[in-house]
This record gives sequence, structure tokens and C-alpha cells, in this order.
Amino acid sequence: MNEIIKVKNLSYSYPDGTKALNNISLDIERGQRIAIMGANGSGKSTFFLHLNGVIDPVDGEVIVDGIKVGSSKEATIETRKKVGIIFQNPDDQLFAASIRQEISFGPLNLGLTEEETIKRVDASIEKLGLKEIEHKPTHFLSGGQKKKVAVADIIVMEPEIIIFDEPAAALDPKHIVMLDEIIYNLSEEGKTILVSTHDCDRAVRWADRVILFNNGQIIGDGTPEEIFNREDLLKQTNLEKPAVVTFFDSLKENGILKDDLKMPRTMEELDVYIKNAFSDRCICEK
Repeated sequence: MNEIIKVKNLSYSYPDGTKALNNISLDIERGQRIAIMGANGSGKSTFFLHLNGVIDPVDGEVIVDGIKVGSSKEATIETRKKVGIIFQNPDDQLFAASIRQEISFGPLNLGLTEEETIKRVDASIEKLGLKEIEHKPTHFLSGGQKKKVAVADIIVMEPEIIIFDEPAAALDPKHIVMLDEIIYNLSEEGKTILVSTHDCDRAVRWADRVILFNNGQIIGDGTPEEIFNREDLLKQTNLEKPAVVTFFDSLKENGILKDDLKMPRTMEELDVYIKNAFSDRCICEK
């Protein structure tokens, strides 16, 4: 097992006494694509902030790529090199006067040379398609453009782990597709990706692991096939079964598809099942 994150007995309460995390333990392997799901207030964002060292563990421990989070100032710096967070609202992340200045801040803050910073910033701008607007003020950008810059802010620092907290919030369908492509490409590069989302259709399509949070605890952890067939867990977390799974179950119940078929992850996969079923039926009738 190639673990990059190890969380053991992690608990956290806010100053007002609100329990945000309650004895969380899990291991995450390098390169995994993980959907973190649960109702608002279930502890997802607090969990993320522990992985990045924004919040130091008090009860329990978090180890990121061999570094114990919060054990020293040096450990915090190294943790933030390895873990990047793209927040739900890019306005919470962007502050510089122009896109180029914004993306340059992180590498310079890490102590990289000006030459290396320029090299990385150029690469990030090219990868995110920001070249034509790189000198534009960040406050004049559209929501989709701001999200791109927020992603560039993180990938320019070349972290091993990238966290997206509700990445599709307030985006139109066009920019959601754009963002999905960015996340997919980062995963293909070998990055470990954690995405907080309420969208089961996107999660079943993309994730290889789904973790369900409820009241600061993990109540479900498994493959999409394992999690999205547990209606009891989905109900606890105010989630609905993905459309492709609902259609698949209905087709099996009506005898159109066989019970032993593997759960499809996309509508394209389901379409293949349906075409094969009707093809087999036509052959039998002949």
C-alpha cells in the first residue's frame, strides 16, 4: 500500500464547543480520486483544513507523506507544499492586482527563485488557458475565470495532493465541464485528488472512492458501487442515488437487464448494456 495521507483518531471542536470531527481515522493512497460527500456542516471542510495544516491536530494525528502535521513550523511549511486547497468561493482565495501577480505569490512565498517562479507561472497560465488575460485585474474576472486562477494558484506550487472544496458551486454548465476536465487531467498526472461535492452523478462518474461524512464522523467509505447502492447511508447524508444507478436498477427490476451486470458509472456504459440486451433478444427471437 502506497499511503500518502494517514489520519488517526482525529477529533476537533470549535471554540464555541461545536464538535466538527469525532474520532476520524482513514488512509489515503497516492493517486486516488476521492469524493468527500455529506450534508453541509458534516465536517468535510474542517477535515480538509487539517490536511493542509491550517488547523493543527489537537486530538489525534495527521501524517502527510511522512510529515506529522502541526509538529513544528517546518512541518507546517512542508505540509503546505504538498497539499493545496481550492476553496469553494475563489474570492476567498484571490487578492492580488492581476492574474500573473496572483499566481506568482505562492512560489515566491515558498522561497523559490524569480527564475523558477516565472517558469512555473508561465506553465500554469498555459495549462489553464489564461495567457490572453494574464495581466487582467482579478476583480474583473468572471466566475469561471476566477475558478481557473484559483486552480492555477495551487498547481503552480506543484503539490502532490489537491483538494477541491465544492468546486462546481456557482458555476454554469460550461464551466463545470471545464473544471471536470482540469480535475481529470490533474488526476492523470498522478496527483491525489479529493473533491467535496453534493453531486452524486459527478461522483459516480469520476471517483474511485467515496467517503461519506455525517455529524463529524465517517459513516461510509468504499467504491462508488458499494456506496451508491446503500440507500440507508445516502438518506443519512441527504444524498440521492445517481441517475445512472436509478435507471440501471429500474431496468433490472423490469427484467430488461440481468441482475449480475456490474453497476455502470456513466450513461454511455448503461447505453451499451441496453443495446446488448436488445441485440440478444432479437437474436433469440429469430
